[in-house]
Amino acid sequence: MKVFKRVLRPERLRQVPEQFSWVDQALVQHHLIDRLDAQAALLYLFLARKYEHVEVVFIRHTDDAEEVDEQRFFHDRKTGGTVVLSALSLMHEIVTARYPGGAWNIYGAQASDGDAFGADPEKSRGFLEQHLLPVVRHFAYIEVPDPGARMSTLSAAYRRI
Repeated sequence: MKVFKRVLRPERLRQVPEQFSWVDQALVQHHLIDRLDAQAALLYLFLARKYEHVEVVFIRHTDDAEEVDEQRFFHDRKTGGTVVLSALSLMHEIVTARYPGGAWNIYGAQASDGDAFGADPEKSRGFLEQHLLPVVRHFAYIEVPDPGARMSTLSAAYRRI
């Protein structure tokens, strides 16, 4: 598996803050989530040890996005289409409604198998760049592709940010 790391907004680098996270349901369906569960636990432990107050918001998506608790996030097997933009939009709604600018450090993490169809990768890239990156301290995109797979359209779109 190739991992590409690039700082998207170097001027916004600060200490690691609160976390937003969502998962592509194909990762759950194909049992790839097992690889991410330990990583999510380690990230949470780091945040909890580093900061007094940590809130974790879990967003999952298929053809639409919804906020769920940790149990449903990691263990519910809901399937369906993949529309990344719905998760980005919901994250933005939650950030603006619950976490007023300047009062919170927002850390976003997206885990995906890279499946995104039609115009969704470009719409998602545009939304991420215009609406979310200005309000987060850090945003991570983690892709778990099938072995031997080429770069996904979503990853290619995000790399152009």
